[in-house]
Amino acid sequence: NKEKKSGITIHFVDEHYDEGAIIHQASYSIEASDTPDSIALKGQKSYTDLMYSWAGRQDQWTAVLASLLYEHKRIKY
Repeated sequence: NKEKKSGITIHFVDEHYDEGAIIHQASYSIEASDTPDSIALKGQKSYTDLMYSWAGRQDQWTAVLASLLYEHKRIKY
């Protein structure tokens, strides 16, 4: 495909495919030597790295997620 980058998106799930509000995105480079399997592994590593970076900051992310849920009318205060 000649793509130079790919990435992951974490978003809310709603009734439409891939249309939920985005919580976080991250990208990574695709090299000419990459295979479909190595690209998939980069995506998995990107997701895992993100989860580790969130670890220990639950209070911060709880506030962010609550704000996003409120903004998208999924919860009411």
